[in-house]
Amino acid sequence: MLLRYAQHLADGKGIVWNVGEAPVDGATDFLFMVMVAALTRLGMRVEAAALALTLLAHACTVALVYRMHLRWRVGDARSHAWAATLSALVVATGPGLNYCEALFGTTVFALAGLATFAVFLRLLDGEPTFQAVGKFAFLGLLTGLIRPEGVILVGGMLGSLMWMAPAGRRLEILKPFVFLFGLPGMAYFGWHWWYFGHPLPNPFYVKGGGLIYLSSLKASATALLKMGSVLLPLLALGLLPKDGRKKRIALLLPIALFAVVWVLMSNAMNFSFRFQYVLMPILWVAWWPVLVKGADFLVSKFRWIALLLVLGIVGFQGWTYALRPRIHPDGRAALGWALRPWQSQGYTMAITEAGNLPFFSDWKAIDTWGLNDSRIAHAGGVDRKRFETERPVLVMIHDYYSPGRPKLRPEEKWALMTDSLLTYMPTDQYELVACWGRTSESTHFYYLRRDIPDFVALKQLITGFAYDWYEDGLPAQNFLGKGE
Repeated sequence: MLLRYAQHLADGKGIVWNVGEAPVDGATDFLFMVMVAALTRLGMRVEAAALALTLLAHACTVALVYRMHLRWRVGDARSHAWAATLSALVVATGPGLNYCEALFGTTVFALAGLATFAVFLRLLDGEPTFQAVGKFAFLGLLTGLIRPEGVILVGGMLGSLMWMAPAGRRLEILKPFVFLFGLPGMAYFGWHWWYFGHPLPNPFYVKGGGLIYLSSLKASATALLKMGSVLLPLLALGLLPKDGRKKRIALLLPIALFAVVWVLMSNAMNFSFRFQYVLMPILWVAWWPVLVKGADFLVSKFRWIALLLVLGIVGFQGWTYALRPRIHPDGRAALGWALRPWQSQGYTMAITEAGNLPFFSDWKAIDTWGLNDSRIAHAGGVDRKRFETERPVLVMIHDYYSPGRPKLRPEEKWALMTDSLLTYMPTDQYELVACWGRTSESTHFYYLRRDIPDFVALKQLITGFAYDWYEDGLPAQNFLGKGE
């Protein structure tokens, strides 16, 4: 989705989903989108620009994890070197390359969050000079502009600093922070509200809504377990000694706050726990000062055990994220490319998953889920009048059944959307031409409008297509007419 916005911005069309329509902030990763658009404007392909930025950010994150460990030197140089090397190896072999291959801006956000955390640690240990706080505020601002939840992460760091600082010195932190983070941040917030018409990115209205999502909290906890693994009990152990406990708690508070805040958002689209990934490099830096200052006896006595554990993690991650395919062939992307020649006809598609099909086809697209449509997001769904006015030629629905099988309803809001779309397509106007899937419990339905001159050609294209299933890259089958 983000690449579609970046391409339109690079072409001078504004931050829009469909060219000629009102701006909408569906990309969420605002500053990353602007960076991709800038490189695209300079002549790079939009996909290459995103890949270059994400790979560079991942490499810099790994290097920064190693460099930050240089600050906490306990004992001889070798003890310092093994901690730095192993921590960097864990981050290098983790899911970062997974996000790069998927062209998500996750690693760019992680780099900004880690850089901000590095200055935060210096402020915890040293004097809150204007220069140091200014650097913290500037990096925090970049973090918040890349992803809006970066404001939560930076806010947690600021809260820890204010808690640790003596009452008489808190203004020394707060004043430069307000000046260098608060004022520019409010200016951006005001511009965002004016330009897009709403204060928050559009997906927040679809996936938030003021509800509590316990499943998202569970996913966030799972992400911490997978990305922090053996560190979590060690961090808890490091909090046991009373001496210096307050500082160690302050160091970990931003991590805990960021993990818990996801209870307010749906876990939809959390590909490989990308929403929580910013915490992985932070965790693999934070463990050293917490453990060494809180339980330094473990560092000297259990070094070789730690070495074996971390090497095991590196091996597991290498198998999971490197030796196995990360991003599988996706029939939606290939079909999007195949549909691109019809883009000049001005056709519109309506899709429940606005990603590969709209980007590669370059058709006008209605995102029926609402991530890229403010009217749908705020209305709670696409209505019949909107559907009949737009008259989409192609309708793609990701649903959880196949013809002749009962429909599953894993998420009621999604099921209500797909139910409504089916009622908007009378059989005399639309024909179901394909139902692709690996199993009958998760399928992609394709409907075509009958009254278009290209109906026969498009039907032949879709029904005869070699459609790969996005979850495993294996050939999908067309359940239409099979009663399965």
